[in-house]
Order: sequence, then structure tokens, then C-alpha cells
Amino acid sequence: MGAQSNVSAFNQIQNQVNLASANGSVQEVYPNLANSFTSFNLSEEGQKQFATVDPLLMPFGRLTVNANATAVFNQRIGKVNTQMPLLFFTNENGLKNGYLMGEGLWRWKLSVAENEADQSALNDLISKTVQYLSVKDDKRRFKVFTSKSAYDENESIQFNATLYNESYQPVNESEVKLQVKNEAGKIFSYVFSKTENGYQLDAGTMPAGNYSYAANTVLGGQKFTASGSFYVNALIAEYQQTTANHQLLNTISKQSNGKLFMPSDLLKIADEILKNENIKTISYEDRKYDELINMKWLFGLILTLLSVEWFLRKRNGEL
Repeated sequence: MGAQSNVSAFNQIQNQVNLASANGSVQEVYPNLANSFTSFNLSEEGQKQFATVDPLLMPFGRLTVNANATAVFNQRIGKVNTQMPLLFFTNENGLKNGYLMGEGLWRWKLSVAENEADQSALNDLISKTVQYLSVKDDKRRFKVFTSKSAYDENESIQFNATLYNESYQPVNESEVKLQVKNEAGKIFSYVFSKTENGYQLDAGTMPAGNYSYAANTVLGGQKFTASGSFYVNALIAEYQQTTANHQLLNTISKQSNGKLFMPSDLLKIADEILKNENIKTISYEDRKYDELINMKWLFGLILTLLSVEWFLRKRNGEL
């Protein structure tokens, strides 16, 4: 809401908040952190920043909130702290709404910059406000979940479970069973251990692949079930460190009487090779000897020639 807002239209489009504006004038309002606000946390540094910011401009009038409201900041007019909300949330039937009854957030931004704060409390406030309003309330009485959606092969699979009674108070009297199924359809059965207000299970390590799980329990004669899935990554050593470790490479090169060259020094490699006396051209000769007797065709040829010589000498009477 700001000086240019159509207050009458604002009152008509919703019934949670009503602003009875008298004459269309505006007033300066400072933020005063509500003590009862617990929907999310603001850092001590952030609280100090908001205590020193400039005021917002709010249409003058009587503010009436017709819904259950959770105030982040109440209005401070001058030095008087009021119980009228400045920034507040409503929640009806799971539908969350947020209202800021003033304009000029840029003033808060400038105040933070003027104080040269390391982190902007306004950025943190906006981020957490968006997250709070966008997250839906989970009203399930039985919840089972893994600590992560993806694990490595060497990590233990951790499960947590919570069980609530009809008053949504956590209980752990009942036994909770869990079944985990791998891609091949093999089922592994477990039983949760009880903690102070819930359940916990360490299923150990599992091979790489996709897994689904289903848990069940009984409370007050009523059966509850919960399911989910997770994935186990194959552990490949080469992928554990994909950034070059230049210190390690330099150590290895020195141990082998080598040198480490950075990308900017690649042209020096050729010069270093030419200057290195240990790098010489080497030729290899591989000799192989075979006995003549193993050469059957040569043995046959010699035998044939001897036979022809004997025949000629015999015919000519020389023998």
C-alpha cells in the first residue's frame, strides 16, 4: 500500500484487511520487529539494520485485520510503538498472503548502503518472505524422507520419519517398517529406530542405481503409509577431482626429473627438449636366426642337385 494506491479498490478485492482512509494523506511509519514472530529468523545484524532504517509512507487511516495475522513488523509512529502491523502474513485454508502497509522500500535499501553493512537485511527479508509464502504447509500425519535425494556409493543412506497424533503432536510409540526396492525389483526390509520425537534409520551404503521406498505404521488402529525415491551415483575416481592440482603435478614432475609448464609456457617445451641431453634418437635392431635344416625347401633343393650330379657322373663313367 502506498500514496498512489486505490484504497477503496483494495478493500473490495479482499476481505482480510480493511483500511479506512479519511482524507488520502500519508504518514511516516517505522518498522518495529514483532516479538512473537517465529515463521523465519532474522539475524541480529539484520534486526539492528531495521532498527535504524528510514520510515515508509503509509496511507493515513484506521487499519483493521479480519484474519489471523502474523506480524513481522509492527508500526512505530515517531517514538511510539503500536500493535498495528506494518508487514504481516495471513493464512486461511492453507492459502498464504503477505501485506506491506507502506511504500518506499528503496529508503531501506539506501539506509543499509549508507551504513556500509556487509550484507543487506532487506535482501534477506525479501528472500525469506518469498520462500515462506511459496512453501505449502504439509498436513500429513506420517512423513518419511531421506536426508538427500542423491547419494554416492560410499555414503550411508539416512532415513527420517515423523508420526503425529490427531492434535499434530509428534509421537513414536508405534513401530515403523520400511521396504527399499532397487531397479531389479529386489526388496530390502528395515525397522526404524526411535528417537526423542521421531524415528531414524541408517540403511548403510547401496550400489549405484535408482531406488524406491515405502514405509508403513499403525497408530490408534489407523494405518499410515509414506513413499518416495532416491538415487545412488556410481563413484568414479576420476570425477572426484576434476580441477588440475598444479602443486601435485609439479611434485610428480620433479620426482621424475621433469618440469611443469603452464598454458602460457607451452612454446618453451620444444626448446627444453632440444637442450636436454638425455633426450636422444634411439634406434633398435632385432636379429633373428634360423637353422638351415629347418628350411625344408632348401634342404630338398640341395638334395636334388646332389642327385643330379651323381647321375651325370655315373652316366659319364666317372664313378
